[in-house]
Amino acid sequence: MNRSAVCVSSMLLILAVSLTAFCQQNEIGYVEKSKGEASKFSGGEWEIVKRGDIIMQGERLKTTGIGFVKVRFTDNDGYVLLAGESEVIISMFSSGKRNEKVASLLKGSLFASTDHAIMRIEASDALITADSAEVYVSLSNDSVRAVCIEGSADAVNPAGESALMRGEEALLLSGMTPFKKEIGERMIDVSIYETEMERVEIEMENENGDRIKIEAEFE
Repeated sequence: MNRSAVCVSSMLLILAVSLTAFCQQNEIGYVEKSKGEASKFSGGEWEIVKRGDIIMQGERLKTTGIGFVKVRFTDNDGYVLLAGESEVIISMFSSGKRNEKVASLLKGSLFASTDHAIMRIEASDALITADSAEVYVSLSNDSVRAVCIEGSADAVNPAGESALMRGEEALLLSGMTPFKKEIGERMIDVSIYETEMERVEIEMENENGDRIKIEAEFE
C-alpha cells in the first residue's frame, strides 16, 4: 500500500473514531434554505424538510429533481448545500478550539464552505479537505470532481494527492493519480441556488365588495 492510500485510510479511521465519540443526539445544523423536494432520513423514514428544521449528527439528506437544501452549521461557521439528485450524510465534531465538519457524499454534488473550520468531504475513495475555504464536489460513477472556489483544498485518493488553489479543480479516478487543471473563466458559483424570491400580485375582493391587491413572496 502506497503513502497516499495509507494516508486516506488513516484519516478516515480517525474521523470514524472521533465521530463515534461525538454525541449522536447533537444538533449540528439547521435548514437555512430549501427548494423543490429535499428530505432527511429521520425516525426510520424519509420526511420533507423545510426552513428552520434541525439537522442531527450523522443525519442523511437527499434531493430529487432540481431541488436543493442548504444546511447551516449551529456554530455559524460554514454550510453544506446539496444540489439536485444528490445524497449526503453530514456530521460535525470538536477538534481543539474549532469544530470539524464532515460530509459523506453518496450521490450527486454539493457545495461546502467554512470561514474558520476544517471541512472534510468523503466521496467514493476520495477525501477532499478544505480549511477556511469554499469547494464544490461531484460524484459520478467511479470519478470525483473537486473544485476549489475560494481558499485552498487538498484532494486525495489511494493513488495520489493534489493541492488545489482558487480556480483549480482535480479529477479523481479510481486507481489513478488525481489530475489537476485550472477551471478558466467559467467558475462554478453557488449563487445559482441563491435566487431571489418570486413576487406575486393577487387581486381579491373584501366583504364590502372592494377590490384590493396583495403582494406575496414565494420561494
